[in-house]
Amino acid sequence: MGMFARFAVLGSLLLVPFYAQAWASTQADRDWQAYCRSMAKRANAKTMRQCYPKTGRCVTLLASGRIILMEVEDVKGATIARWVCLDNAHGDVRRCSNWDTTASFTDMKDKDGVWRTVPTPGEESEAE
Repeated sequence: MGMFARFAVLGSLLLVPFYAQAWASTQADRDWQAYCRSMAKRANAKTMRQCYPKTGRCVTLLASGRIILMEVEDVKGATIARWVCLDNAHGDVRRCSNWDTTASFTDMKDKDGVWRTVPTPGEESEAE
């Protein structure tokens, strides 16, 4: 089962903080937090979180409309990767770009509704 396959909805507000502004060490961190706060204020915003004990990672999603913000953390709570994703109009393909690097990947929903990373021609993938 893929990393993005199942998430428990925690509510319509940002319940899992993406760390306080005071802890931000770089402009990219401050921009990420500002973007998360802006997304969380949208009426249809949903926050979801799922942890994977086998890999020692947790993924927090903040979704509003077709835009998804995704933060991957290790067991100590350190951020491993931050992604901004955009679903297509049908909701079965999403393109994600790493907030901090130029890496990107594409996910596609299979017949069972499970998200799977698929090759993107001509681009290198760094999906977590």
